[in-house]
Amino acid sequence: MPRLRPLRLLATAQEPVLLVAAQAGSGKTTLLAQWAAADPRPCAWITLTPAHDDPVVLVEEISAALAEIVPFVADEVRVPAPAPALSTRILPRFARALRAAGTPFLLVLDDVHHLTDDQALEVVQTVAANLPEDARLALACRAEPALRASGLVGRRLLRRIGPAELAMDAREAAALLAGAGVDATPGQVAGLVEATEGWPAGLYLAALAIDEHPPPGQDAFRGDHHLVVGYVRDELLAGLAADDREFLLGTSVLDRLTGPACDALLGVTGSEERLRDLARRNLLVVPLDPRHRAFRYHHLFQDALRAELEHDDPGRWVALNMRAFAAALADRDPESAIRHALAAGERAQAAAVIWRMAPSYQSSGRVATLLRWLERFTPEEQAADAHLALSRAWCAVPRDGHAVSRWVAQAEATGHAGPLADGSPLGAMTALLRAIIARDGVARMVRDAEAASRELADAGPWRAVCALLIGSGRHLLGDSAGGRAWLEQATDRGGAATPSLDALSAAWLGIIAAEAGDWDAAGVRAAHAEGVVGRHGLGDYGTMSLVRALSALCAAHAGRVEDARAALLEARQLLSVLSGVGPYFAVTARLLLVRAALLCGEPAVATVMIRETGPLMPACADSAHLVAEVDRLRREVEELPAGVRGGPGSLTSAELRILRFLPTHLSFREIGERLHLSRFTVKSHALAAYRKLGVTSRSEAVERAAALGLIEP
Repeated sequence: MPRLRPLRLLATAQEPVLLVAAQAGSGKTTLLAQWAAADPRPCAWITLTPAHDDPVVLVEEISAALAEIVPFVADEVRVPAPAPALSTRILPRFARALRAAGTPFLLVLDDVHHLTDDQALEVVQTVAANLPEDARLALACRAEPALRASGLVGRRLLRRIGPAELAMDAREAAALLAGAGVDATPGQVAGLVEATEGWPAGLYLAALAIDEHPPPGQDAFRGDHHLVVGYVRDELLAGLAADDREFLLGTSVLDRLTGPACDALLGVTGSEERLRDLARRNLLVVPLDPRHRAFRYHHLFQDALRAELEHDDPGRWVALNMRAFAAALADRDPESAIRHALAAGERAQAAAVIWRMAPSYQSSGRVATLLRWLERFTPEEQAADAHLALSRAWCAVPRDGHAVSRWVAQAEATGHAGPLADGSPLGAMTALLRAIIARDGVARMVRDAEAASRELADAGPWRAVCALLIGSGRHLLGDSAGGRAWLEQATDRGGAATPSLDALSAAWLGIIAAEAGDWDAAGVRAAHAEGVVGRHGLGDYGTMSLVRALSALCAAHAGRVEDARAALLEARQLLSVLSGVGPYFAVTARLLLVRAALLCGEPAVATVMIRETGPLMPACADSAHLVAEVDRLRREVEELPAGVRGGPGSLTSAELRILRFLPTHLSFREIGERLHLSRFTVKSHALAAYRKLGVTSRSEAVERAAALGLIEP
């Protein structure tokens, strides 16, 4: 039944952003599908799930959906970045690509209420603010998202359609009831409209219950009322053909229903047509796209089906969920695999999936997704399961070395026997994680990496990671020849499959060449590393600060001062978001920047960088190479005139880190929550940055920092 009143509002709206916000089952999806079908503009439709609360996932999916219907510069945003850099790196390019789309389109984001992460909401805000002319963005959600909607409203860019507009009036309710075969009096209709507040799903469920029970009153009828549950169980399912009933019960384990998925789950054929038929019969099967290729069950209906299946046939419930689990693994859909394993009570299987994904998700910036999965387990379960404890450790790399150590120790305390789910021995993986954070000195890092390398399989990236750690460590312990051999082995073993490893191995080889005075070789290594970073979109990764620092030094040595200064600034920006990695790594990057800064006339930068090595050196005391280099460069910096050590160049990494957040709407308290700092610490860093920039307010600081290239405009 066309919803004429809200459809008219959508069709006549001049605002580019349409916010359809109301409680579940209000007909939001149906309304937007009717609107999209009637509009001549091409439509991209994305039904959001909790997985989209990861901002990297959300940007990628919007880009892919739009790329199918309009000329869209998807390459600008196809590469994920760590969440802290998303707003300053990816989103400006995303905005430019949107504005350049050229062709008017409709973009529907359904179930936006699944987005709670600030940066995921910032992605939606970016889309809303950068639509091309005559394009429309429709947002459907249960509750209005925490967007900066006031600015859109003030500029007349947003039209709200809420519960009042979506609520059915008496005429619409009477038509719905009549369509369901319910002969209700005007008084009965009015009572149901009042009891449900016009909620379409509530009215429909009430219609189903009315056949056996008198119309419930306002106080008696609720979504979880026993009349609704009883009707679904005893009347709706019992009144269906046996094959329809078994189909509904069996496929209720799936959140998203497609023909192929249902066929595979039940071992049948023809599921797509059956779904369409069930939808046509209004059996609480909701289409998810205008072409009716994907569906879901109404949430209350699905809950009732699942409860019925689990109660009456627990064996089938477990078997179907495990079959769906296997299919999800085959489809590389860890989100669904984890849900099905948990539903079947196979919590160890779910934990194993999380572990298999943890290293790759961490390295590609999807930590928010990993943490959301882990929250499905209690703290006690996380501590007692080696897979979960190790996953928590990977989530902390490279953000919090203390947390890595704590979770590694917890994993060892579980007493896990045998290999991990990916075939790796527990001892080898804990040794590798300890080597990555290298909190106990360079020599211990090398020993841990060597121990891990002996036990880990040659396939995959692990042995290559070990080779990188061993090579860099041996060089810092005075064995440059041995270090070079291991670093070349790292490139041979994993460079092609793991771009970040390739770039870092090349950078370390370039550092060895530069220290030997072979600047031609150093330049070649730096260019190779920069090429890898550019081709694979690694420019936002904090660990790539080493690559940019080497490039800055090579450019400065060659007399390309402007290139050196640009690389110097980018390296410092990356260092500002990097914490928790091995102290030797952070010291090495800063020493490269000190040398580059001295060569290209940036004494303030050199002063700050050498000072920042101080707190890191106790964990590097066993590297005579680093100790000597720090002492040499400190003496050189101390000989500089005192008057040249101030200004914007003297911003510390901590101050630069705070500076990146100043253009956002976040308060000092909220910035502190993001960075695990107190509000007082954030404010202190911000005020220090103001002083060095020569400004007195946040807005002036943003303007000055943007002009200097310290942050994106």
